Amino acid sequence: MINFDKEEIRNYKIPDNFDLQDINNIQIIKLMLDNGFKFSNSSKSSKNYPILEDINKNKYVINLKKNTYFNTANSFDKGAPYHFIKNRLNGYLEVRNNLTSFEKRAVFVNAAKFLNLNKNTILKEEFKEKVKNKKKISVVIENNIKNINFFKTKNIEIKTIKHNIFKDFIKTGYLKDLEKNITYKIPNIAFPLYSIDNKINGYILRNIEKNNKKFRPVIGNHSSLWHSKLFKNPQKIFIAESSIDSISHFQLKKNKKEKIIYFSFHGNLYDSKLDNLILWLKKFNLEKTEIISINDNDFSGLIYDLKIYSKLNDEKLKISGLNEEKKYIIEIDFENHPLNKIGKWKLFIQDFRMLKIDFKLKEDKSKVYLFFPKKEINKKHFNSIFKIFKNKIFLNNKINIKLEKSLYKDWNEDLSKKKQMKNKL
Repeated sequence: MINFDKEEIRNYKIPDNFDLQDINNIQIIKLMLDNGFKFSNSSKSSKNYPILEDINKNKYVINLKKNTYFNTANSFDKGAPYHFIKNRLNGYLEVRNNLTSFEKRAVFVNAAKFLNLNKNTILKEEFKEKVKNKKKISVVIENNIKNINFFKTKNIEIKTIKHNIFKDFIKTGYLKDLEKNITYKIPNIAFPLYSIDNKINGYILRNIEKNNKKFRPVIGNHSSLWHSKLFKNPQKIFIAESSIDSISHFQLKKNKKEKIIYFSFHGNLYDSKLDNLILWLKKFNLEKTEIISINDNDFSGLIYDLKIYSKLNDEKLKISGLNEEKKYIIEIDFENHPLNKIGKWKLFIQDFRMLKIDFKLKEDKSKVYLFFPKKEINKKHFNSIFKIFKNKIFLNNKINIKLEKSLYKDWNEDLSKKKQMKNKL
């Protein structure tokens, strides 16, 4: 396991002529599996591109031919085995370019120990066997809704899902095992995923959660989006992390007479999905349509809001977030942004300090790392941080996005809490 035991690192005898190429000859997939990563059951792997998950369910795409990895939750965490070890020296993810001489030695010690203990076991054949044995499934769709109980567990009313803006965009899906040619009888809720030309090219399935395990497979194109009924000239467009949050928001707000559209990216807003969302939004007259984010009221929701706002306004920024045990980290790459040339710090450092929390900042060439202690930050701070970006860092601001946040983590939780309060009266 990767560690930073200073005494062990000082005393460890690194083999003679051991260099960077020796580190990068380590099989990255074996290195990751030995450090607690697991094959993903929720994302579809391919022969040469297996997908692993960390303990937080973040996805990592492995390129077996190039022996590299890519963290879909943080575009800066990628590369060869050297980068994987370097970014995890302290036992948690910390993307850094500049290491002290001792830290560089620590990378080499960890690599040398791994090679000695594991003999660089090749897992390609093992992985091919796993892919071969993995079930090939599809989904059989019915246009009516069979599993009403699922919505009852979410406190969503039948009249809500049968409303005009939702009724044709919620279906029933039955999983089908293609190898055995068996269609299973369990009716799942199926939310269609639409390509940019508005063709269904996938579904996200949901069902009642049992034993705290979420049933949420995606069949088809993972980069496509769910949407409610489309209007040519909508008054409002809402962006949500999930279809359930979209429906919950509608039930709470009772916007039944307005021409509104909901878009959901069903979590994990990676680049291809973000690109599709922006293409969808730009289909509408955004000078006359109000765009409102109803993403979750947490750190991930903040990062999604920043990414959407930045991309929609063509800001030349790369933004990612890390949710660690004791702190939140926002990573910004200003490489192609005008603020990189005109003294960016003078424009927004003081604003972050006015949040009156133990905020820390680190600069590394064109990159900036903002550190916020979890014990001091709350939901109001997320909104304040977004405003600082909007007013001081984002320069274009041609297309506005309003934030409408739930009181609790998400809109379905708000709906459930309201139901609980009503039952107590």
